[in-house]
Amino acid sequence: MTLVDRDPFSFEEGLLRCDVDTAVYRVAAVQKAAYKLAALATIHIAERGPEKLTLTFMFAEPKGEEAARSVGRRFLEELLDQELREAVRAQTEPLRMLVLAHAFSRTGLVKSS
Repeated sequence: MTLVDRDPFSFEEGLLRCDVDTAVYRVAAVQKAAYKLAALATIHIAERGPEKLTLTFMFAEPKGEEAARSVGRRFLEELLDQELREAVRAQTEPLRMLVLAHAFSRTGLVKSS
């Protein structure tokens, strides 16, 4: 198998496309990564089944295939970063809620019965 065979992207008529498995990446992470790269491309997110999203990268200025794939690779790097952030957020949520509850319990905003 060559590197091209493993490439998750397809490029046709100036649009770059790839599929994302939502069993691996949360939708929130995909959305955040798309927003982060908004200056490089508009990324349309479409649901394609219960665990699959299809992303279409649309460029304001026409890009050649290699330049488009470079943006796609940057997106995948950002997606991994955002997914890890989401995982940390989920793992630390109970502790964050405890800290907030403790902080608010000392403000007088919540009256104890």
